[in-house]
Amino acid sequence: MTTTYRTMTGRRIDLGALSSKERDALAEVEGLYEQRPDWTEFARTWPAVLRRRVWGRKKVPVESALYRVCQDMELRLGVAQGQVAPPDYRDHLADLIEEKFGSRYAFCRAAGLDQGNLSHVLAGRKDFSLDVLRRVAELLDVQLDLVPTVEVYRKAATLGPDDPAERLRQLSYQVSTLESLEAKAAVVTADRRASVVPPTPDLFPDGLEGLRTRLRSGQDFGEALAAELGALLREQAQLARQIARSADRRRELVRG
Repeated sequence: MTTTYRTMTGRRIDLGALSSKERDALAEVEGLYEQRPDWTEFARTWPAVLRRRVWGRKKVPVESALYRVCQDMELRLGVAQGQVAPPDYRDHLADLIEEKFGSRYAFCRAAGLDQGNLSHVLAGRKDFSLDVLRRVAELLDVQLDLVPTVEVYRKAATLGPDDPAERLRQLSYQVSTLESLEAKAAVVTADRRASVVPPTPDLFPDGLEGLRTRLRSGQDFGEALAAELGALLREQAQLARQIARSADRRRELVRG
């Protein structure tokens, strides 16, 4: 298990101080997450796991590292399944302020801001002016970037670039998209088959430009599609084995 977890808003959570009970609970919750259950089911299940393994009937400490990690995994599932909007700049600000200054009061003193105004902004009732937002960004040592919305959703839906379960979900999407294209291509003339390939389908890194190029050059649609599908299916099988091995190791950790 890694010693640091990074949330969707970029906050780093130290896992090194977790107790053995907390580590076992987190391993079980991660195992549930990797199965990509329905968002509402996961939201109902993980608090029960924490109570059963760690806190019993005691009040769950919502500021604990374990609680925040599980809550972040719930948010990721909700975003990936279209049930929850991804975090906006207010969520990032709230976490950065707490991480770097410890409290909103200390941040407002350093920034020369009214604490009530900050509360309104973070609650979504107001927005900072651009000048104030620039000043806040400088104080928090971050910069403002313009990012395409599709990239925000894509990034929000993953645990990270090396998350095999998320990559497997993307591959399933890509395979189903290509199979759908095959069905569409079967009912159009050969000279129009390139036109059925959409220009920018989500989650395809190259936008399928390679497939359209091969079709325009006269390659048979079946051959072109088989080349794309073959590579995806091989990666899919490899990731499925990797996830199964990871799940086996996690079960051994929980049992031990």
